[in-house]
Amino acid sequence: MMSLFLLSETNFFNSFPIVLVREVAGSERIGRNRMVRINGEELDIAGKTVAEYVAQAGYDPQRIAVECNGDIVFKALYASTVLKDGDVLEVVSFVGGG
Repeated sequence: MMSLFLLSETNFFNSFPIVLVREVAGSERIGRNRMVRINGEELDIAGKTVAEYVAQAGYDPQRIAVECNGDIVFKALYASTVLKDGDVLEVVSFVGGG
């Protein structure tokens, strides 16, 4: 897998930035954990779906709301929403009471 990284430099002859694109082979990234931040805690679960995480963490899917990168994840999409390196997930549990 190839990843693209943008690097910015200032051109010596003018003040306009030059943007350089560097292609990095997936092998350069080997050994690095793929982290997802969940409720403020970094976890190595990138590649799993929201449904897999919810089950692993012991949540009742009917009593939670999930937000990924600022967007609500609908329950119908839990099984198809794959968590990626760098994602930020917030899981909120509903609590009854009076």
